[in-house]
Amino acid sequence: MDTAQLLNLVTDIGCELLENGAETYRVEDTMQRVFHAYGYTDADVFVIPTCMTISITPSHKHSIAKTRRIRCRRTDLNRVDRINGLCREICQRPDPPEEVYERLRAIQNEQRYSPLMRTAGAALVGFGFTLFYGGTLADALCAALIAAITQFLANGLEQLGSNGIFVNIIGGGLIMLMSLFFTQFQFNRLHLDKIVIGALMILVPGLALTNSMRDLIAGDYVSGQARLAEALLTATAIALGAGVVLSLAR
Repeated sequence: MDTAQLLNLVTDIGCELLENGAETYRVEDTMQRVFHAYGYTDADVFVIPTCMTISITPSHKHSIAKTRRIRCRRTDLNRVDRINGLCREICQRPDPPEEVYERLRAIQNEQRYSPLMRTAGAALVGFGFTLFYGGTLADALCAALIAAITQFLANGLEQLGSNGIFVNIIGGGLIMLMSLFFTQFQFNRLHLDKIVIGALMILVPGLALTNSMRDLIAGDYVSGQARLAEALLTATAIALGAGVVLSLAR
């Protein structure tokens, strides 16, 4: 078996998991299990949200190491689940790396959630959370519309390669601006606080915060602090955008 080819395969698997929102301990454990399935028990994997380093030592040979920089991070738990399933199949039956590469490429080439589906999902999130926090049906419908418009704009900014912090500042400001606009009409006595909190839930970094706590509990303190900092920066960006618009309006 070509050791370099296996190293590249496992690195690609780990990158796909990390880029799509998997926890650090899950990425390290999955990569270790794949190496063990192919007989490489002397393998070391170190993963943080922005980088991973892998080292394996073939029998009676020098160690081979590889480092991969992670520049793209998104949330696609469906893809994480598909790759997890692929790794379980590898552990049960370690096929040649060439065949595994083909199955991995098939997963990578699958179409992600379309912008229309993401926009519809954002509307559903805004609608549901507004009702959850005590808003009326009119508040929920208003929040759904605002969340859908915000997500549509965020899709366009992401396609242009905009920074995530910038997107969240613009998103938070847009949500507050539209909420203020709708509540000025006092249609069915709309509640500004319920609309804003319901619509803002599409921007809240829930996965990053959850993963940071799980990493810290698992002992991955560097990854946990990095993810926690990411979550706090995202929350600050949302608050900054909404706060500036609210201050100017008042």
